Amino acid sequence: MTIVYQDDAIQPENRDAIKKIKDSGAFERMADRLTKAVALPHDLLVVITDKLPNGIDDPTTELDGRRIFWPAAFLKQTYDALTEFLPEVVRDKGAPTAIAQESFTADVLNVWGNQFILGHELGHAVIHQLELPLTGLEEDFADGFATFFTVNDKDTGPNAALAAAVLFDAMGSKRPNLTLEDFSSDHAVILQRATTSSAPPSAAIRSVSPHSSPTATSQSPAPCCAARNGRSSTMAGGRSSSRISPRATRRRPRRYAGRLA
Repeated sequence: MTIVYQDDAIQPENRDAIKKIKDSGAFERMADRLTKAVALPHDLLVVITDKLPNGIDDPTTELDGRRIFWPAAFLKQTYDALTEFLPEVVRDKGAPTAIAQESFTADVLNVWGNQFILGHELGHAVIHQLELPLTGLEEDFADGFATFFTVNDKDTGPNAALAAAVLFDAMGSKRPNLTLEDFSSDHAVILQRATTSSAPPSAAIRSVSPHSSPTATSQSPAPCCAARNGRSSTMAGGRSSSRISPRATRRRPRRYAGRLA
């Protein structure tokens, strides 16, 4: 697995967020662990750039599982969402006990949260390269892989999953009213994702948001769009693939067919 930063194709306003990811070594650490842990039949390339194929505006895995496109602008968007959200949390409820207070910053949580999102995309890549049969929704399997793979990272432990919960909460809090589009894919709605991605310590994270309500996070909706409900559309979308299939595919109505997110 290889991480490629296309520096010449990254817009100036996104370079600081990219530098923080680079300096953390989180993506490279994930790549090294996956290479050692899973014998993929093909190389997996993660391309971080602002020069993207038409229709891609968030992390997206190709159907053959051999390449992940990662918009540099996405890292800036998640950083901005956290920068706006965290002061509201501290003011209204205080930092959650599940995360060290000195780590409850946009800089740290953006790295950890995007590490989890990379784990999600790696889950899709593993499913498709190995042609794994699924007995449920592919998005749930990808989230499960992200949680398992990041929790077992000796450098971050559960922090990546917890940070992802805060990140999803930050994005979901700006879009509290769900629409039909939010329920149009095989992901959980984003505020529900804020709870499930942090299980079992979800209660500690659930108390983070000054906006979330029990009905927004605890209902079990029909298959729907995950980390990306809105510009909140942070993680993916597509139609249900809840069937046993060695080549489960996901297609987003808002994207051209043939790519995953």
